Amino acid sequence: MLHQAKKDNMRMAPNSNFNFGINWDNQEFKPGKYTLKLTAWGSGKKWTFTKDFEIKKDEADKLNDKAVELEKDYTMWYIIGGIALLVVLLILVFLLGRKSRKKNEDRE
Repeated sequence: MLHQAKKDNMRMAPNSNFNFGINWDNQEFKPGKYTLKLTAWGSGKKWTFTKDFEIKKDEADKLNDKAVELEKDYTMWYIIGGIALLVVLLILVFLLGRKSRKKNEDRE
């Protein structure tokens, strides 16, 4: 998966640092190994930086919980809810059918 960000006309004081955010396009962080490749130009110079890093499962879960615009996937909950509803309906139909059958037997 490739994510990239480009910013023009940014300024920075010498010997300083800042956090540079990269848009993740409302996708969740997945645990795994990643590589950051950064290139910066300024005052006729070019700087390149490459860093390998890993996002562990617990870190990814924490970051995903904090993501404000992350679209949550509730598909599994819908499936579980649908199955539970189906089971309840089947039990209800079974009990009503049994009750109806008993009434018919009592009449005869």
